Amino acid sequence: MASEYPFRRIVGVESIAELHRMAQQNIRDYRSPTQRCAQIEVVYADASEFVFPEAPLVLYLFNPLPEAGLRRVIRNLERFLELSPRTIWIVYHNPAMDSVMAGSRALVRVGGTEQYSVFTSEPSFKVAGSQGFKDRIQRYRQP
Repeated sequence: MASEYPFRRIVGVESIAELHRMAQQNIRDYRSPTQRCAQIEVVYADASEFVFPEAPLVLYLFNPLPEAGLRRVIRNLERFLELSPRTIWIVYHNPAMDSVMAGSRALVRVGGTEQYSVFTSEPSFKVAGSQGFKDRIQRYRQP
């Protein structure tokens, strides 16, 4: 569905090996005359440690993790926004843990219904004491 929009790139993050393999096969098999984005990939990783691209982002979540896992993902996202401020949009479908998202200092809820919530990044957000995280990301990005 996302590939029917003009995104430059679509990246899925999957932390379960079998689901990762299934997603890879789905990407290989998918063909649609309405497809507008062909650069699709899935990454086998822990979403709470995922290195977000330094570009405007649209994240789509379908109630992806238990509460503790979602909190770690949001903390990771907050750290990246501190390092690389940018506009992000999050569409959270089936927002069972909307309060976790709404509790983020980096995000602002801008819309939604009972079926989904939409958040965007808060432009004035700053994380205190993020130097250690900045160092780790710099090491990760070095060739």
